[in-house]
Amino acid sequence: MAVSSGVQNKKFVIFVFIGLVILALLTPFWVFRDLLFPFVTSKAFYLRILVELALPFYVFLLLRFPEVRPSFKNPLTISVTAFFLLNLLSGFFGVNVLRSIWGNYERMGGAFYLGHLVLLYFYVLMIGQINSRYFRLFLQFVVGIGAAVSLDAVMVRLTHNNFLLNDPSYPRVSGTFGNPIFIASFLVVPIFLAAFFAVSENVIWKKIYYWAAAALGVLVIFLSQTRGAVVGLGVGIFLAAVLYVILTPARKLKVWGGITIAVVAAAVMLLFVFHSSFPQGSLLHRVFNLDDSNTKSRLIEWGVALKGYKDHPLLGVGPENYYVIGNKYYNPAIFQYDPSWFDKPHNYLIEVLVTSGIFGFLAYLSILGFSLWALWAAFRKGILVLSEFCLLACGLVVYQIQNLTVFDTVGASMAFFAYIGFMGYLWHESYRAEKPAKKSSRGFADSTAYTLFGITALIMLYTLYVCNIVGMQTAAEINFGYAYLTASPALAKSFFDQAQSSLFNFDPIQSASKYSAFASAVAAAVPQNEPTDFIKQSFSAAASAEQSALAKVSNDPTGWQDLANLYLNQAVFNKTTLNPDALVAAQKSIVLAPLRPEGPLLLARLDLFQNNVPAAEALIAQVIGNIPEDNSARLELGLTYAENGQVDKGLAIAQSGLNNGYSPTDSGEIQWMADDYNKENNFSAAANIYAMLVKIDPGNLENLWLLAQMDAKIGQTQQAIQIAQSLIKSDPNDASHFQQFINSLQ
Repeated sequence: MAVSSGVQNKKFVIFVFIGLVILALLTPFWVFRDLLFPFVTSKAFYLRILVELALPFYVFLLLRFPEVRPSFKNPLTISVTAFFLLNLLSGFFGVNVLRSIWGNYERMGGAFYLGHLVLLYFYVLMIGQINSRYFRLFLQFVVGIGAAVSLDAVMVRLTHNNFLLNDPSYPRVSGTFGNPIFIASFLVVPIFLAAFFAVSENVIWKKIYYWAAAALGVLVIFLSQTRGAVVGLGVGIFLAAVLYVILTPARKLKVWGGITIAVVAAAVMLLFVFHSSFPQGSLLHRVFNLDDSNTKSRLIEWGVALKGYKDHPLLGVGPENYYVIGNKYYNPAIFQYDPSWFDKPHNYLIEVLVTSGIFGFLAYLSILGFSLWALWAAFRKGILVLSEFCLLACGLVVYQIQNLTVFDTVGASMAFFAYIGFMGYLWHESYRAEKPAKKSSRGFADSTAYTLFGITALIMLYTLYVCNIVGMQTAAEINFGYAYLTASPALAKSFFDQAQSSLFNFDPIQSASKYSAFASAVAAAVPQNEPTDFIKQSFSAAASAEQSALAKVSNDPTGWQDLANLYLNQAVFNKTTLNPDALVAAQKSIVLAPLRPEGPLLLARLDLFQNNVPAAEALIAQVIGNIPEDNSARLELGLTYAENGQVDKGLAIAQSGLNNGYSPTDSGEIQWMADDYNKENNFSAAANIYAMLVKIDPGNLENLWLLAQMDAKIGQTQQAIQIAQSLIKSDPNDASHFQQFINSLQ
C-alpha cells in the first residue's frame, strides 16, 4: 500500500531506502582479492555497509509514517527478533564473547552480522508495506541476481574456467562464491522465487524468463555437485507435489498425481539400493550413496556436537564458538574421514542448538514454523493460489534440508532472510485481509524525524568506518603481509605490524597465526639480503602478537600451538635453548583438545629438540594408538627411532605410513628417509623417496640430482639421463658435470 503523504521529500527518502536495499542484493558478486578469505569477507563487508547505510532512512520512515511500522502482533517478526536477542545474550554469556559478537575472518558470522540480517528482514517488510509494486520489484531483483550468478557459473563450465573470475573449485562450479556448497545454498531461494513468478505470470516472454532462471539455477546446483542441495531439491519438490495432490480439488489430478508420486518414490528407493552401480565420483553416486566418508564424518561430528551441548544447554556456548565443543569432545574416529579442525558441526540446526542453546533453537524453529503458517494463511485468504503456496513452501523446506549438512554462509543467509521477509509480508497482508488494522498513532514531527535521522546517520557512519572500513583494511594488511613474504620481507612485516596496531582487529588469533607463519618462513628461507636482526625482530613481534591474541582468546588450541611452534623455530634459528613457555603452550593446547593429534605431536617435537627421545616416542605412540589412521604420526615416530639409533625400525614404521597412502606435503617429513635409505644402499627405496621430494619441491635441484643418481644405480638409465639433461638446462654452470654423468651411462 502507498504511504500517506506528509513531507515534501517523502518519495526521495523512499527511493534512496529501497535503492540501498536492492543494492545489498549484489552481495554475491563481490570478491575483493586483496582481503583475507576474499570470497567470504568481501561479501560480508559489502552487505554490512549497505544495511548500515540504509538504516537512517529506515528510521526516518519508521518515525514519520506510522503505517509502515512493523507490527509485533506478527509472530514471525517476534520470532526473528527473539532469535537475534537470544543470540546476543548467548554471545555475552558464552565462552568467547569477542568471537560471538564479531565472528572471524573465515566465517564472518556472529551476533553483529546476524543483527544486519535481522535488519534486512525488517527492511523487506517495510518495502512491502510502502508499496506492493516496489515489493514485487525487490523480489524480481532477487530472481535476477540468482540468474546472473547461475549464468556466470555456467559460463565458467562452458569456457573451461576461462570466464572472468577463475573458479578455484573447477570442474565443480562455485562462481563468485569460491565453494560449490556456498553457491548451491544461495541459489535455493532465487530458484523458487523464479518458479513462483513463473506460475503467476501471464505475459509469455516473462513466464519463459522466470522458468529459464529457475532451470538455470537447478542446473548450476547439479554442476556444483553439492549433494545436500540436490537431495534438498528432490525431497522438497516431492513434498510439494504431495501437498499439491492432497489440497487440489481435481479428483483426476489426485489419482494420477498419487500414482506418479508412488512411482517416483519407488524409483528413488531403487536408486539408493543400487547406488553402487553408478560410476565412482558421479553425482548420482554421491547423492544416493550414504556410506561414503563425507556422510560418516558428518554423523560423527553431529555426535560430538550433541555431546558438547550438555555443557551449556540453556544459552549454548555462544555464536561462532562451536570450535570449543569440537575440540573438547573431538572423536578420533573422524580422522580417517576428515582430519580438519571443525569450527562448525556442518548442520545448521545442530549448530543453533549448541551455540545459542535450547531457547535460541526454539526461536529458530518458530521462524520456520511461522513462515509456513504465513504461507498457509495467505493461501487460505486467496493471496496465494495453490501452486504458489506449494512452491514457496517447497523453497523453505529445501533450504532447511540442505542446511542439515552445511552451515549458513553470507550469500545464502542474505537470501534466506529476504525470503522470510517475504513470509512476514504475507502474514501482514493476510492479517489485513482478515481484520483491517486500526489506524496507527500519528507519526513524529518532521523536526524530530530529521534529528533522529541525523543521529542515526552519524552512528552508522562511525560504525561503518570502524567495523567495516577499518576491518577491511586490517584483513587486507594481514593478506598483504603473507603475500609479500618472499618478495619483500621488510614490507610484509610492516603490514603485519599495521594489522596488530589496528583500531579494530576482531580476529586476533588469525592475524597472529599469519604473523607467526611469516616469521618462521623468513627464518627458514634466511634471505641473503635480510640481516639476522630482522629475523630476530620478526620472531619477537610475532610472539608478542600471539601472546596478545591468547590474552583475548585463551580457549583456542590452535593459538597455543602456533605460539609453541614459533618458540621452537625461534630456538632452532637462534641456536639457543627452548623457551620454557613453549612447553606450557603445547600442554595448554592438549588440555583444550585432548584427543586431537596435533598437540601431542608438537610436544613430541619439543621433546626431540631437547633430546628427550623417550618422552617424544611415548607421545607419538600415544597418537598412533588413538588414531591408527594418522600416518603423519608414523613418519614422526619413525624419525624418532632413527635419531635414537634404531634406523631400521624407524624406516619400517615410516614406510608403513607411506604405504598406507599418506602423501607428505613437507619435504622435512621424509628427507631423512631418503638419506638413510641411501646410506643403507637401498637405492630403490631411496629413489622412491627422492621422487616424492621432487614432487613436493620441484625447484630443489639437489634432490633432482640425487634422484638421477639413484635411478642410475637401480638400472633406470633412460630416466636418469632425462633428469640429467633437464639439470643441464636448469643449472648451466654445472653442465659439464652432468654431461659426464650422462656419458658414463651411455
